[in-house]
Amino acid sequence: MNKKIVALLSSFLMLGSFSSQAAVITYSYAELDGSFDASSNLLDYFNSQSATEVSVTDFDLEGTFDDSIMNVTFTFDLASDSAFEVFAGLDAGYGAEIYINDALVLDSTADLWWSKKWTSSDVISFEQFLTAGSNSFTIVWAEECCGGLSSIAFSSPLVSAGDFTTLSVDALGLLEASAPGAPVSVNAPGTVGILALSLLALVRVRNNKA
Repeated sequence: MNKKIVALLSSFLMLGSFSSQAAVITYSYAELDGSFDASSNLLDYFNSQSATEVSVTDFDLEGTFDDSIMNVTFTFDLASDSAFEVFAGLDAGYGAEIYINDALVLDSTADLWWSKKWTSSDVISFEQFLTAGSNSFTIVWAEECCGGLSSIAFSSPLVSAGDFTTLSVDALGLLEASAPGAPVSVNAPGTVGILALSLLALVRVRNNKA
């Protein structure tokens, strides 16, 4: 078999072992201890603790834990620049912080309780124009007792003409796919298989002619 064709075939088969990275949501919490200071940076405190991760594919009316600090981080890719606004309805007796691409953009020390109403004045939000590529949001908040349900949502002109959308892996995936110039989604293993078969057919033709 031609060595160049063998090398190409190996490369295509190796590509089939990788899958594209999709949007991700992580939800973690840690119990507050005696070192907690509500006036200090919440994310720094959270990162100093041993956190427990909760498996979620969306963040709609999720439980907030008593005497704990919570962290929701979600990442997604954009094929082009776009406006993006995030909304957080939280039960956060010790306040909350919002980070975009690791930069602190909102720091509230208020006792927040949105009462499960998006019209509440305790809903915190922040709008930013995002650049193409990978983007990351982190929302961290702390609650003393009587943890209620919390939700996160977003708005973008790329999804449903900017309508209010509950945060979920599916919604972020739609955002990625809706970006102008976004590549067409294909089944990578299937595509690699077709290319590999084509190369094998070429090899057989060459061998038959030899």
